Amino acid sequence: MAVVAAPRASARILERLVAAAVAAGAAAGCYAQYPFPVTELKNLDGYEVYKEREEIPVTPVYIGPWPHGGSYGPTPSGSPRIITDKPYRVVSLEGEPMDFSSETPLTLYLRDGRRLETSYRTIAVKDGRFEGVTMEGDRKVSLPLSALSAVSLKRPDSGSTLLVTLAIVGGAVVLLSVAVIAGGS
Repeated sequence: MAVVAAPRASARILERLVAAAVAAGAAAGCYAQYPFPVTELKNLDGYEVYKEREEIPVTPVYIGPWPHGGSYGPTPSGSPRIITDKPYRVVSLEGEPMDFSSETPLTLYLRDGRRLETSYRTIAVKDGRFEGVTMEGDRKVSLPLSALSAVSLKRPDSGSTLLVTLAIVGGAVVLLSVAVIAGGS
């Protein structure tokens, strides 16, 4: 007589492993640095975190009795995103436009080899100088643009996160297969 409980148990284990793998892939939070010319910093001049707001995309959905009456109401249909008073946008070295907000860490590479990576509360770029106030600790950063060798924005890299998640899921499937085969013999 064959026992049928093993496939159900392995299916539950596989579901749990896949859920854990997806969570681990999302938590891995793979980020990439996107370099842009130092001259593009001028596009961040006037940035202030106080001028940001959060926007949640909505889709009109019919609410009410069918087929007559009722109305359309907004229904959240996406992840919240940060909107600024005007677009603070730089163009990467690859030609990709990138929006800047308080959620986008800016990395300044100095000619002496130091690197400053942080989010900013305010940014001013005038008279050949970068002036900023950091989000953490309200530290003031004041540098001549000539002291910078490079600049980049740190953004989530969905491709890397997907690869990490797929690798974890693939490993979990292989381990579960080996366990099921070993348990059957």
